Amino acid sequence: MKEDLVKTTQSLFKISKSQQEIDTFLKLNKRNEVIILQKLHSTDLSVGEKSKLENILALLKSLSKQIKRKQTSGQGIGPSTSASNSTNTTSNSPSVVWKMISSAFRSRIQTGAIINLNCIELDQFLEESRPLLKTKIIQNLKTLGPIKLNVKLCATYELPSTGEEDYKYFVSCNKEILKVDSIDEIIKQLFETILSKSEEFQHRGSGWKYVGTSFLLVCINKFSPLNGVTYIALPSWLESKGLINIKNNDKRCFVWSILAHLYHVDVDKENVLSYPQSVHDILNLRDIEMPVKISDISKFENQNPNISINVFGIDSSSKSIIGPLYHTKQVKPHHINLLYFKIR
Repeated sequence: MKEDLVKTTQSLFKISKSQQEIDTFLKLNKRNEVIILQKLHSTDLSVGEKSKLENILALLKSLSKQIKRKQTSGQGIGPSTSASNSTNTTSNSPSVVWKMISSAFRSRIQTGAIINLNCIELDQFLEESRPLLKTKIIQNLKTLGPIKLNVKLCATYELPSTGEEDYKYFVSCNKEILKVDSIDEIIKQLFETILSKSEEFQHRGSGWKYVGTSFLLVCINKFSPLNGVTYIALPSWLESKGLINIKNNDKRCFVWSILAHLYHVDVDKENVLSYPQSVHDILNLRDIEMPVKISDISKFENQNPNISINVFGIDSSSKSIIGPLYHTKQVKPHHINLLYFKIR
């Protein structure tokens, strides 16, 4: 059913020329959006089904935006296929536009589509999308702190032997974004991945030829970096930083690190047996689950009024310590800096 809806909508988009046809298309597309939204919020969907419905919803919204743009610019309806067609658009009108997309994923903070209005080549579309994507990332970083982000490109391809057209999707991996000054490099990596996958698709003998880009789906997810579980050997470049890395085999990495600060020892610093074992007599851990999450650190500080905590992370690519990922509101007599590290 979903595939039929997409094909029918795509066909109507191509043939809609007159004002009456455009109005009919927009009404039908709006009704289809409602149908997809209802399905999207069903409770029995698999991850794959949710993802497909998100794709369709973004596609429907992009077609509505594109048909309105072509109507306004006087180009007529249908994809531009040459540079000369794009010159008819108003010079000060945007080439891309942001549209919010509803999502059924609980960990999702925000889903949006950067919709292509008049870019012909893929690299041109990505370049035009860059400042808009950066703005959205900065807004979420300032409001929510560290995030995870991935993008998905939807582009139209044609099979010259049959004339068949279809939408193909190219997805990047998730990227953790912890600070504003890393955004440009991360966007560059995301776009390089998309371009590489698109080129690989065309060059591996598929027969499909690139026609144009519909949208870039932007998925911004929650990122809770602190979930310290057990001992992990640190990379060699951290060995000279004077860190104490407790060799525990339980889920109390956070607790042992706190005790290592409170009870200084001169030898065997990484051995859990070097520190008091009566943890609950020393620390108030009421209602704090192990392993400790970053969202529980403020609760820990409230329950242990002489202790304040900052948590830092690492950037493996630049071999540097970054953060803080968590910053205390008030420095107390026992102020502790922790380092969060996980195996990628």
